Formats: sequence, C-alpha cells, structure tokens
Amino acid sequence: MFIKSIDGNGYRNIYAVGDLHGEITKLNAALDDINFDKGQDLLVSVGDLIDRGEDSIACLELIGEPWFEVVMGNHEKMAYDAITKEDEDYLVHWFHNGGGWYLKADKVYADTLIKKAALLPLIIELNYGDRNVVFCHADYPLDKFTYDDFKDSEMHLLWSRERIERSLENESTAIE
Repeated sequence: MFIKSIDGNGYRNIYAVGDLHGEITKLNAALDDINFDKGQDLLVSVGDLIDRGEDSIACLELIGEPWFEVVMGNHEKMAYDAITKEDEDYLVHWFHNGGGWYLKADKVYADTLIKKAALLPLIIELNYGDRNVVFCHADYPLDKFTYDDFKDSEMHLLWSRERIERSLENESTAIE
C-alpha cells in the first residue's frame, strides 16, 4: 500500500512520534506523561520502529494496534531486504545500521513482524477538520500533497534529506 488515508475526526487527540528505534520503554513513558488514552487517542509514527534500542520486537508489535498508525521507515526496508534478498550485502548493511538485535531474536517471529512492516504505507494522509496532514519517513518531494505518482518515490520517501538540507542552507544564509 502506497498511501493510507485516515479520518482523524473521531479521535480526542492525535500525536505524532519520530523514529522509535526499539525504544519501547521511552515511548510508553512519554505516552504516560501525556495521559495517552488508547481508546480515544491516535499516535502516528514516521517509521524506523526497529534497530538501536532495547526492544525492536515490542516496537514492531505496535503495528496493527487500533491506536497506532505508522509509515514504513528505511530501517524496516533494510530489515525486509536483508531477510528476503539473496545477497549478504543487504544483511551487512542492516547490521551495520542497528540490526544486530535480530541475531538474538526468534527468527520466525521476527521475520513475520518484519514482513508485516514491509506492507506499511509509505505515506499517511490524515484528515482532521479542514486540515490535511501528510506523514512519511524522510521527505515528501512536493510542496503540496497530491495523489499523482512521482519518480523514485520510495527512495525519496524513505531516504531523502533534501528539504531539511535546503532549510538548513537557507537558515545558514539568513544568519550570514
């Protein structure tokens, strides 16, 4: 699925979270701090649920929770490529970027969760009142959201930092 549209009007509060990277304990503490109600609130994640933190499995298990929506991040893509492609370079690349937790995991269960993550949308479009908010992991390449296809979309949505780099350049120029 490339795009998932969500009607946010039925939620009390909608929150967004950046890369979890296996830090389920920190996420749960933050949700407690804001009195997050899983029956009334929505949490939208920009992916990278796995790698680097203490519990990638628990973060992957969030997929499918009714209060949790997530787009695929580049770490989910790396994991999927590592377990499905017959090229050791994908595995080395993933392990170099935090995938070492997989060595200690139940492979059958981890593979099931990683394959589930590979089905995540690349874009979430959230409609709330008269607002339209678009979520992706890295960078949406256009200034205005459109359903039109655009070239090299997966790579851009998972890896690009162009908009941030342009913003930092503009900020740097403004300071001079």
